[in-house]
Amino acid sequence: MVYTPMGNTITVGGIHTSILSAKICAEVAVASLEHGELGEAAAQRYRTEWMGTVGLELHRGRLLRHMLAQLTPSETEQLLQLFTLKEVREVMAAQGDIDFLVHLFSHLFKPAVVFRVLRALSLRLWPKLAWLLIQWYRRVSTHHPSPHARPV
Repeated sequence: MVYTPMGNTITVGGIHTSILSAKICAEVAVASLEHGELGEAAAQRYRTEWMGTVGLELHRGRLLRHMLAQLTPSETEQLLQLFTLKEVREVMAAQGDIDFLVHLFSHLFKPAVVFRVLRALSLRLWPKLAWLLIQWYRRVSTHHPSPHARPV
C-alpha cells in the first residue's frame, strides 16, 4: 500500500478529502459485499474511484501550488490582478468556494475564459500558464493521475 497525503495542498484542509475518501470506501465495500467481489478486485475499484475524484483534486492542487511557488512577487501581483477582471469575477461568483479552489480553477481554466483573460497577462507569464494548462488537461483526459506525479 502506498501512502498518499490526504490534505489539500492549497488550503491545507483535509476534512472534505477524508469524508469523500470514506464515502468512496463505503460505496465500494457495499457494492463488493453485494456482488461477492472481495480482495484485489474491490481494492482496485476503490483505487480507480479514488483516483478519479480525490486523487485528481489533490493532483490539480499540487499543480496550482507548484506554479504559484515559481512566480516572482511581481508575477504573483499580476496574476492576482486577473481576479479583478469582469470575466474572472463572473466565474468566481458562480463557482467560487474557498474550500474548493480546484473546482473554481477548473472553471477558470476553460478555454473560453483563458482566451478572454490572456490579453491582461504579460507575455512572460504565458509559458507558465501554458505549462499548467497542459498538465491540468493531460491529467483530466486520463482520469488516473499518479498520486506521486510532480510537476517538472
